[in-house]
Amino acid sequence: MDADSVDAAIISTRDESGGVLTLRGAFHLDLAPELHRVALELSDVGGGVVVECSQMEHLDGCAAQILLALKLALERRGGSLRMKGVSRKIDDYLIWSGLAVHFADGAPGAGAPEAAIAAPSKRRRSARKPSS
Repeated sequence: MDADSVDAAIISTRDESGGVLTLRGAFHLDLAPELHRVALELSDVGGGVVVECSQMEHLDGCAAQILLALKLALERRGGSLRMKGVSRKIDDYLIWSGLAVHFADGAPGAGAPEAAIAAPSKRRRSARKPSS
């Protein structure tokens, strides 16, 4: 385990309406099995799940994939997943990875991901007259 993952935490609370999944620290591949286990438990409960991200420092592709799978599993049962407290860094990652469209209701800049991930516009050069 690396130094970042030692400080990372996954805290799950549940009630009759769904649950809260609090993620703290930096999430890397070594935490994927624990996050997956918690996600499976939450998907069985159904309802709505809020992912509290205000203390999350880093999100990698494995963790993002698990959250997306949880969201889809909840939606199949009529539930939902919403991200809360998304930092600019996490938001930038979601936009860059193309996942922002799936988490648009909780990510600050994810409301218009196509604008954020569009290729930079190229300026057209004005035609120059040949010098004589």
